[in-house]
Amino acid sequence: MSPSWVALIEGFYGPPYTHEQRLELLRWLPSAGLTDYAYGPKDDAFHRASWREPYPAHQLDQLAETLEVAQAAGIVLTLSVSPGLDWRGEEDNEPLVAKVRQLHGLGVRSLGVYWDDVPPGGEDLGRSHARGVAAAMSGLPDDVRWMTCGTDYATSYVTPYLRGFAAELPAGVPIAWTGPDVTSPAVTAAMATELAGGLGHPLLLCDNWPVNDLGMSSVLHLGPAPYREPALRDAVAGIGFNAMRLPLASRLPVSLGVRHWLHPEEDREAAWRSAVEAVPGLMPLARACRSWVDAPGPDPELVGWLESGDPRLLAYLEGGCREGLDPALAAELAPWLESWEAEARVLSWVLRVAAGEDPPPGVDLGVDWLALHRREAQVLGTRLALYGLSYRLADRLLPHPASVVRGENLTDLAVRRVLETLHAQA
Repeated sequence: MSPSWVALIEGFYGPPYTHEQRLELLRWLPSAGLTDYAYGPKDDAFHRASWREPYPAHQLDQLAETLEVAQAAGIVLTLSVSPGLDWRGEEDNEPLVAKVRQLHGLGVRSLGVYWDDVPPGGEDLGRSHARGVAAAMSGLPDDVRWMTCGTDYATSYVTPYLRGFAAELPAGVPIAWTGPDVTSPAVTAAMATELAGGLGHPLLLCDNWPVNDLGMSSVLHLGPAPYREPALRDAVAGIGFNAMRLPLASRLPVSLGVRHWLHPEEDREAAWRSAVEAVPGLMPLARACRSWVDAPGPDPELVGWLESGDPRLLAYLEGGCREGLDPALAAELAPWLESWEAEARVLSWVLRVAAGEDPPPGVDLGVDWLALHRREAQVLGTRLALYGLSYRLADRLLPHPASVVRGENLTDLAVRRVLETLHAQA
């Protein structure tokens, strides 16, 4: 595996990208510095739930065109099979080989066998999964680049499962790893070096940024890329970024992740601001959707404006969030744009009341503020989301209490402070 492996991963839960969305994303990848596209959406039935069944002709035709467009763009396409939900051991080797042969027959020369997000187990399960990878590899010529992902992919140490997996896995096959957590705020070079040494296999850091599926589906991750220390780049064989379920919106955070990976000396905040400013009309929403698990609160500058009574906050809110946005991007972001407008309406009302103005018409604070909490799309900070922070208890991966992000967004902060101020004056 070349250390230049910098991939976009289509591996989220929910409807996969449409064929046209995927082709457009592939054509964009080189401009952001990516080298690879790893296809493995969880809800592609022929990839995962019904993996033994061959891809039907129409989907094979689409995958063939996907490969053609990837090659024209200079992008390496990886296709994969995820057989772990109902793996039966050696008796499943034959259908697994048949499936990877079908993909190989398209001309794909980068393949994966993945075992993530399936029932856990110990050393015996690890050995069984690795033997499946070995069977798939033995069933094809030597012209394939292989990769895999074990069931214990979020860990800082070699589990019994991984001990068995690594022992049976053919030499040189890289193992996907998300860091110590499914969604890892911090990943260190020392951790990667120790884990790779214990496994005897190179690691591919498959960063769960900026993905927003499952318990994160109500939030967008449009902020600066998570910090990854410079030495980490020499401790892993490459990096992949698991994209959001929104292909156009994913471009900004994925490009920021790549930019940070390739230029770790660059200030991430400055890089974020310049990248957002390069997308016409996106700044108002990006500022409202920059929260992540490591910083779930509102944009710090907006909070500063609120605390100091800076008039720029009201100007930001009343300037709107749609001007200049590309219509296709605006359509994709519609739920969050609508939430932004609803929040801005209430927050502007609160700010004007706090400044001593007569309450503007059209807002019933008791009704409208509570209605904001019922909106699915969250902006101006995270009120409630579930991230993949975890810990291990024996062989079990359990959610860490910090995985539940619950807080106040900017509107909540303003309402609470105004109510406290008014009460103090009574």
